[in-house]
Amino acid sequence: MTSKRGVGLDGVDIGYDTAILKSPFTLQQKTTQGIRIMDRFYVMLLVFALAGADFAEVVAQQEDRAETAPAPPSAGDAANLEAELDAFRGELFAAFNRGEYKTMLQQYCHPDVIATWQDGTSGQGYEAVLAEFDKLSKFIDKMTVQPNTDMRLTYNDGRMVVASGNMQDQYALARGVDVALKSRWTATLVKEDDKW
Repeated sequence: MTSKRGVGLDGVDIGYDTAILKSPFTLQQKTTQGIRIMDRFYVMLLVFALAGADFAEVVAQQEDRAETAPAPPSAGDAANLEAELDAFRGELFAAFNRGEYKTMLQQYCHPDVIATWQDGTSGQGYEAVLAEFDKLSKFIDKMTVQPNTDMRLTYNDGRMVVASGNMQDQYALARGVDVALKSRWTATLVKEDDKW
């Protein structure tokens, strides 16, 4: 058996050593595999070259953003935001516990509010939410909650918040049965005109 060196279609030595075999197909297959490997190498080399060229620009942009970005809120600001959000949650759910659903919506919710109910249905806007409360009132005499917040994310310098927690909800059903659940609530709040 003898060995041969192969040359790719572009005239570059692709560096394969193979024994000359009886079938010319096998030799052609080895040559094609070598060319594919080199093509992949060239593509990867090009990608790394382009990435390296853009990397300096990306770093410079990041540094510019860091210089112009507002300072993160101080511990005092974060504590004030937490207290403000806790007070908002308390006021909203106090109206809920009193059964003042229309007042609750108008004072604390955006006109396009979306509510998702225990059965997975959703309603958008004051009228849809009030219609659902009306349906519930036919078999629930009283609903009360004692919510807490166990997750809260702030965005846009504290002007947008996504929060979630336990409802600790209790229902006095019209048929005389009380039901206690541990439902979850989730809310997205946006501060507009200095109001949540």
